[in-house]
Parts: sequence; structure tokens; C-alpha cells
Amino acid sequence: MTNVPTSGEGCRGVSLRTMAGGIAGLAVLCLLLVLPAYTDELSVGKFFRLPVELPVLLLVLFAVPAGARPWARRAVALCLGVLVALKVANLAVFAIYARPFNAFLHLHLVPAGVQLLSGAVGPVLTSLAIIAAFALLSLVGAILFGSLRAVVAAFEPWRPRLAVATAVFLLVGYGILDVADVRAQGEATTTATSSSFVRDQLQWHWQTFRDLERFRADLAADDQPSDRLLSGLGKTDVLLVFVESYGRTAIETPSYAAVTGPTLLRFDAELKKAGFEARSAWLASSTFGGQSWLAHSTLLSGLRIDGQGRYDALLLARRRLLIHDFQRAGWSTVAVVPGITAAWPDAQSFGYERVHAAADLGYAGLPFGWISMPDQYTLAALDRLELGATNRPPIMATVVLISSHAPWTPIPVLAPWEQIGDGAIFGPTMRTGDAPEVVWADAETIRAQYIRSIDYVLQTLATYVAKHTNDDMLMIVVGDHQPMPFVAGDTSRPDVPVHIIARDRSVLAAMEDWGWTSGMTPNPAAPTWPMEALRGRLLATFTPDMATAAAPSGGEGSP
Repeated sequence: MTNVPTSGEGCRGVSLRTMAGGIAGLAVLCLLLVLPAYTDELSVGKFFRLPVELPVLLLVLFAVPAGARPWARRAVALCLGVLVALKVANLAVFAIYARPFNAFLHLHLVPAGVQLLSGAVGPVLTSLAIIAAFALLSLVGAILFGSLRAVVAAFEPWRPRLAVATAVFLLVGYGILDVADVRAQGEATTTATSSSFVRDQLQWHWQTFRDLERFRADLAADDQPSDRLLSGLGKTDVLLVFVESYGRTAIETPSYAAVTGPTLLRFDAELKKAGFEARSAWLASSTFGGQSWLAHSTLLSGLRIDGQGRYDALLLARRRLLIHDFQRAGWSTVAVVPGITAAWPDAQSFGYERVHAAADLGYAGLPFGWISMPDQYTLAALDRLELGATNRPPIMATVVLISSHAPWTPIPVLAPWEQIGDGAIFGPTMRTGDAPEVVWADAETIRAQYIRSIDYVLQTLATYVAKHTNDDMLMIVVGDHQPMPFVAGDTSRPDVPVHIIARDRSVLAAMEDWGWTSGMTPNPAAPTWPMEALRGRLLATFTPDMATAAAPSGGEGSP
């Protein structure tokens, strides 16, 4: 007598509920495997694909002996969990820095990211976001493990050989679809995106290690002459001013240029009245969207520092930097870094004679969210603490301006320079812009605040130079990197503006063969140098009888 399955059972005693769970589990696994790892791949069509890894997972789950299947299921769950976490991390890093995720280079950014998020939306919402993230990870893990268990439960009553045959059949079917170029929603029906992503991640991490070996050789190669070094600059004060998030987009994107264009023209007029002139061009920054210290160290070292591994290696090597070049030539070297609010052990490796961090600048006003103090106060403190002194050697100061750092709100109001004092003037009435949680609720508002912050910095610098009418100083103003990709727009160009402002006509004449644009607005066709090349060009141009040395190329993850 033949037993007929009841209405609630499928063949071989598998209930319909179990079969439905198995199908749902396969669908979840399929979605996780086709999940894009890059922001430019986030489209509906990408999810209507068949991952070739799915049949392989079925083979792993059912081709092993029955006693080993629980362990195989745990191993598969762990691997898939890591894969999903890496994909999400890659999406986040690409959205912020326009580069792939690398655990060795980017995990250390988590605390800084939490601090930035807290400045943008407040500590309460940041804490809730962290809790939600951990809850989401736990939920994904539970769904993943439950999906695998449901798939195993649906197939277990079948002969393992039949399950294996099904997986092989799927692989062959995928191959036929791929060869026939069958498409759905404009996308190829089959994909191996997860396998390709894992391969790229392994190559990226391996190349990071290889790159560090090459970089250590570059660190040792730095032989600059000591006699007559930088004598072409005379003994004028030199200010190397880094402007946060001041990217090429701030000058060339039409909606941004409508704000900064007139300000740069007024800047030129202020320079002319004060007896200064400017030359401008572009530098290709070593970073995008953040990690300003990589750009700073790239310019100062003359080497491309585009990842934390290279940065750490630079500090350990104690390589001679542009700071040391000026020291050897008779300048007193200073760092003015209002963004440093804790101990800064890197300062010793950089070799500054004096460091003025946030606590050293005597600011008595209100902070501007994440920003410890307005850029106008930072420059006023530089004058008070360093440039205003008498009977001193010439000063080479590295100044980091941070008012244009995300979240770009609130933005300071320019104050009369003679009223700045200890900064107490920067109270509630000197702040403009909505609260961060309001600004960051809308992408267009974020972009508007970004360019307002850049415009504030440019106006501050213009008025600063104007008040130094009688001072013979040289100012190098350079953006550190482009803003976040969704603000910058074009992620293919990491370029930032660079301006050299001088009164000494011999300095400007020595730069004539650089081909830079006259004035504060660089021509689109002006030269674009690697950021690491500027140190060599400065040394070669202003050190008699010294040839220009080519800056080493390459970087983290380069082949």
C-alpha cells in the first residue's frame, strides 16, 4: 500500500511550510550575494541577477558528510556574514572617500567618524544610530543563519546526491545564460560580483603590504643640499595654509562658482591694494573626502601618502620634511592646529619647534559644533603669538584652517580684526546656519552650507592679507582634499586649488616657468601637479643650482 502525503506535506515527508522556508532562505542568500559593493552599482537591476556562488554554497552544504554539515553551515554563515559586513563597509567608505575599503587603512577612522556624526546630528542621535547599527548587524546575522537552516531543512530529506546534482545543474544553467548573454532589467542574468569583490579585497590588502616595502625605499632617498637652501626666498615669513575640504569643485561646479567666483575676484582686488600678487594652479590630492593628515604629510614629505600604512611608516622613518628644509635654511618652524584637541604625538616626528594646538590658542568664544574656533581667530592668534613678535628669525608656519570642515554649520560671521581679542566676540550673534540635524536632513542644504563655509574661509584670508599691507610675507594656500563625493559630484578628480601669494616680485618671477594662472582663480587648463611634487618644485626653484627632482609615484594599493 502506498502512503499518500497529506495536504500539508510535500514529497519525501517535507512539509509545505518547510519547502516555503527553504525557498525564502534561498531568496535571502541570493539577495546577499548580489548585494552591490560600490555606490555606483546601487540600482534595481543589480538585484535581478543569479549569483554563481549560490550553487557553490549548496555544494558545500550537501557534498560534505552528514556529520560535518552543521559545521559546514556555521562556516558558510560566518563567511557570508563577513562578506556582507565588508560590502557594507565598502559602500560606506566609497560614499565618503571614493576609494575601496581596506581594514588596515580604515578601521582606525571609526572613532573619528563617530565624532563627526555626533557633531552633525548630536550625541543622542549618534548613540541611537550606533545602537541601531549593532541591532541591524545582529538581525542580519540571525536572518542569515535562519536562512541557511531553512535551506538545509528543505533539502535534508532528499538524497544528498540529488541536492548536489541540483547545484551542478544550476551551475551549468548559469553558464548557458551567461554565454547566451541573457539579460534582465538591462543587466546580465548571472553574476559573480561577490567572488570578484573578495578577489579585489584580497589583492588590495596584499598590494598594501607590497606598497609599504617600496615606500620604505622612497623614504630613504632624500638628499637635499644644505648650503643656499631656499635662499631665493630671502628671509620672509612663509605661511603654509591648508584649507579644509577646499576642492576643485568649489571653483568649477557652476552652483559653487556663483558663490566663490566673485569672492576670488574681490580677493584679487584686496591683494592688489595691499601690494601682493597671486599665482594659482591645481594639485592632485592624495586623499578624497577626508583624512586631511594624508594630504598634509604628502605635501610636506614630497612622497605620496595616501593611506594610514604609509603615514605611519613616514612617522617611524623620521624622514626630512619641508619643515626641516626651512629649519636648515634659518626659519623658525611653527604649527597652528586648532583641530588638535588632545595629545598629538605625531608632532615630534614632524619636527616643529613650536606647536599651538586648540588649548594653546587662548580661545574664549563658543565652539562652532565640531569646529573648535573660527578660522579668523586662528589667524589672529598666529599674529599675536608668533608674527607680532620683534627681534625674531623668519617664521615658517603651517596653519590648518578648519571652519570648512563638515558638518559645515554653524558658520562664523567675519568680525573686525581689531575686536577679536580672546575670541569672546564669537558668541551666539556671530553664528549663522541651521542646526546640524536640520542641515543634514537635505542634500541640497548640505551643499549650500559647504560652499558658504568655503566662501567664509576665502573672505577671511582676503581680509587677513589686506591687514598685512606692510609685511613682506609669502603665503601658500592649498586645499587638502575634495569634499565628500555627494558634495563634490565628480569623484574622478581629486584636485584641489593651490595659490601662492607674494609681494616680492623676484619670487613671482622665479615661478614664471611653472605656467600657473595669474590671480586667485586657476584656469581650468592650469597645470595639475601631484601634491607630492610641490615640495621639490619649491626647493628647486628657490635653491640656486638645484635641479628639480621627480616625486616618487604610486601609493597604497598600487600594483
